[in-house]
Amino acid sequence: MTTSYLRQGFLVFLIAALFLGGIELLVGEQSFLTFSSGKRGSGILEDVEGQNDLLPEQTEQVAEAPPAPALPDEMTPPDPLTRFYDALVGLRERPDKTKVRIAYFGDSMIEGDLITQTLRHQLQELFGGEGVGFVPTTSLLWGFRKTVKHRFDEEQWFSYTVLDRKPSGYEYGISGELFLTRGWRPWIKFTGTDEYPGTQELHQARIFYGPSSQDNSFALVEAGGNADTTMLNGSRLINAAVLADSCGE
Repeated sequence: MTTSYLRQGFLVFLIAALFLGGIELLVGEQSFLTFSSGKRGSGILEDVEGQNDLLPEQTEQVAEAPPAPALPDEMTPPDPLTRFYDALVGLRERPDKTKVRIAYFGDSMIEGDLITQTLRHQLQELFGGEGVGFVPTTSLLWGFRKTVKHRFDEEQWFSYTVLDRKPSGYEYGISGELFLTRGWRPWIKFTGTDEYPGTQELHQARIFYGPSSQDNSFALVEAGGNADTTMLNGSRLINAAVLADSCGE
């Protein structure tokens, strides 16, 4: 029985040798196909001689590609930081005739004026100025913000954000919010605080509002015992009006 196993093993070895020898004769040096030396077992065939012939042509094509045309001067955007620094220099040289307003867009980290209050204070210390920046008509964080005391009529003001379905015919404001009133005389009150020197008094208030379709739209401002009426008849998508020269207490 042992002799039988040896004969079978020898026959298998002989057949395997003849099979491999036949493949070498068929695929040997005469063939232009060879297995890729890349990933092991990939089974990808590549034309080695053809690839060597194509490489110089591909390199020349990349080198001869024409450069992208330059934009005309009128289409080249200005450097925003350069203009910003120039505005700050002008503010320091002509503080009575120059104003620089900075819009800071962010996420929940600036809610309640958290980061912007510190940045605003530092810029005001370097370049002068005062104020509390942008304040929405109403806010869920009215009791959290330290740079302004904010109160409003909660029964007559209604707010919508970009996450809400707003009424048709109205657009969101610059803060992504829409504020509407259904009452006759809804009120809003802003008061300065002692958090920073620039937030103690509010010497000027500016209101942003959407297009008004009524001729009798107005804002009644009461400050320091005085009252003033400002008409709100703007027809643009975003309108601005100075409500009073002095709104401090």
